[in-house]
Amino acid sequence: MKDNIKRRWTRRCVDLLLPRLSGSWSKHSFRLFFSLCFVLSLCFCNNSAYTQNLESLSSADLYRLIAQLENDEEYLQAANAYRLLAERDLAEIENLDRSIKNYLEAQKLYRRAGDSVSMYQVIADLGRLYCGSEYYLEAIGMFERVRGYGERTQDTLLQARMLQQIGEIYIARNILDEASDYLLRASRMNLMVQDTLLSNINRLTISALTGRKNFFNDLPDSLVIALSKFDSVRYRSFLPSIHLHVGMYNMHMKKYELALYYFEQGMKLVGKDMFVKRELFRKQAECYEKMNNYTKAPVLQQAAKSTRKITATVF
Repeated sequence: MKDNIKRRWTRRCVDLLLPRLSGSWSKHSFRLFFSLCFVLSLCFCNNSAYTQNLESLSSADLYRLIAQLENDEEYLQAANAYRLLAERDLAEIENLDRSIKNYLEAQKLYRRAGDSVSMYQVIADLGRLYCGSEYYLEAIGMFERVRGYGERTQDTLLQARMLQQIGEIYIARNILDEASDYLLRASRMNLMVQDTLLSNINRLTISALTGRKNFFNDLPDSLVIALSKFDSVRYRSFLPSIHLHVGMYNMHMKKYELALYYFEQGMKLVGKDMFVKRELFRKQAECYEKMNNYTKAPVLQQAAKSTRKITATVF
């Protein structure tokens, strides 16, 4: 089928280019020429090169290419293009509605292409977007879907990640019993994959939230972590959350300067995750209040509120 698609693309490109080969060329002609040459080159690339080449296209060209790919039943490549568009839109807060819509389109096309791994990665991305917009129930639904996929595929690490993310939502909503339940389940999953660092951090977070001391004989007076390069690769997108949890524990133990250090380090790593960014702002403000610094606390409280709530339709 792919060979037939390549032949159709070649024929279309030639049909479009031949009328331009005589006479003077306008700017539109040059643009069309190079765009079609580029698309034609994609047809003869392997999948890796294809994905890399997508990144060099403008958003307008990607939308045009998606229409053609769907017409040719190239659902996987069309889904990759939608996902790239969604990631681009994340860079601008006013485009978050469109980002969600593009992620939803990518999800549908990954399903049609039979790529479950990519589909559930996109569902997790959607969950994080909904978190950032305070659509917490919708976010929990997304994370539960991914957790269920992890259970079916026996991916213990994925299950632990999703349970932790749901626990963090309940922390944000100040429903601490539910938060503790999810963090404890995540901690047990962490131990199953020998991830003692996250397991202990989750249990210490439960102690800080609830005052329970049944996990440890003696709670440490403070919590300091040293992450190796391997840890930085292993945890990647979870690094901001790790710093958030460590900061929360230190704040509970009244080590406010140390807590602020971890909150600030988390801010350096947070990237486009609006949910964790907002929680870091909130915890920084809370920390400054406990330090009786009423100059910085209101500024950080306002920063937490300034993350705009999006209005995209939830599916």
